[in-house]
Parts: sequence; structure tokens; C-alpha cells
Amino acid sequence: MNAGAVRPGRSKRGTWGWVYEDDSEPFAKISYYSDLTDREYARLELSFQVSGEPVKQTIDLISTRPNFGGARWWFKCPCIGKMCAKLYLPPGKKVFGCRDAYGLTYQSCRDSGKYRTISKLLAASTGMSPDEIERLLRW
Repeated sequence: MNAGAVRPGRSKRGTWGWVYEDDSEPFAKISYYSDLTDREYARLELSFQVSGEPVKQTIDLISTRPNFGGARWWFKCPCIGKMCAKLYLPPGKKVFGCRDAYGLTYQSCRDSGKYRTISKLLAASTGMSPDEIERLLRW
């Protein structure tokens, strides 16, 4: 998130935009209103378009106090209510949510069992271990 967009004790309006490297016009924009004037009711309101359809979404913000002092702000996932550091808008979805809400995983998690069967077959015929085969297949 842009520095200064969310500040404790303040409210702020603005727009975030994303541009391609060789372009000056944004290909995507999100207008926001952040209100952290009351720590108990802190929120972020977003306005954007998905496939040309306007979407408005309110996301609650939660603060915690880390052991080293200060405050740490979190999103409350609008889909499942979980406290999270990042929200995502996957293709085909209309609202932001956390990884768990959309079943998002890291590529490495999806790859972990991907080569298991072929690794065992190759290991049996080459004399290498299945782990060695998997490492070679990933590269």
C-alpha cells in the first residue's frame, strides 16, 4: 500500500493507478478512502471496476501491538473475516479477499507433489534417489 494512504488518527482520499512500463496512462485504478480516526472502527473503502462493472468494497482494519512497540495494522478479510497482511483480487472475482478465502497457494506448494510419481519411476531405473530426480526436473 502507498506510504501515507493509511495513517493512524487520520482519514485520507486518493487514487492508486498501475501503468505498463512504456505507457503513461494507467491500465487499472482504485479510488480509496481510509478512515483511522477511531482505532476501533478503522476502515478502508475502495471503488474500482471489474470487467466494466463498478464495485465498492469496505475493508475493516485491525491493529495489534507488537512486542517491540508501536502498532501493526492488518486487513480483516471481507470474505472470511480472517486477519491478514495482504488481500488479493484473483481473475474472475469482484472483491478483494485473503489467500485462504480464494484457495490461493504459492507455486512451490503446488509443485511439491507434482513430480512424485515420475521421480519414483526414474529413480528406480537410474539408481538416483527420488529427491535428486525432483531437483533435476524442477530446473
